Amino acid sequence: FWTVRIWLKAVRGALHDDPVVFAARDWVSRLAVGLGALALWMAH
Repeated sequence: FWTVRIWLKAVRGALHDDPVVFAARDWVSRLAVGLGALALWMAH
């Protein structure tokens, strides 16, 4: 999900920063990381 989202933003010209900087500022990226961390924690 996240990789395709970044790719689409880059193709559309909406990605003006480095992808890491974009991910740090983007609320959807933060949500995806949080949900992934929650899934890993619950699987433990």
